[in-house]
Amino acid sequence: MDSVLSLVEKHCGLQLKEYGECIDKHQPNFESPCQQLKLSLTKCAEVNVESVRSVKQRCQPQIGAYEDCVRANPTDTHLACSEIVKQLYACTHSEVSQSDQYMAAKMQAHSMANVQESK
Repeated sequence: MDSVLSLVEKHCGLQLKEYGECIDKHQPNFESPCQQLKLSLTKCAEVNVESVRSVKQRCQPQIGAYEDCVRANPTDTHLACSEIVKQLYACTHSEVSQSDQYMAAKMQAHSMANVQESK
């Protein structure tokens, strides 16, 4: 998961910074004032980070359930939605692990091809 966050920070650092600052400034009710910045960060990450796109596709049911739960429980989200968060975490962790394994295999294959070419 750290590699995904690093990629988001690399490609969307400005959006991440602005959204974080907005959250800090508007605690505890940051959702409404920071909505546009959140959307900007989300769009940037979806466009620039493959694993984010992959997670959003594969984990859409869990993401939708979490968003519904947050809307239904705005003052008690952490308690009311804890099981859904666990399911979402399991899905995203699984997807990111698969993505990281794929990227590692791809990099290894590329490295081996370079070694073969240099012989």
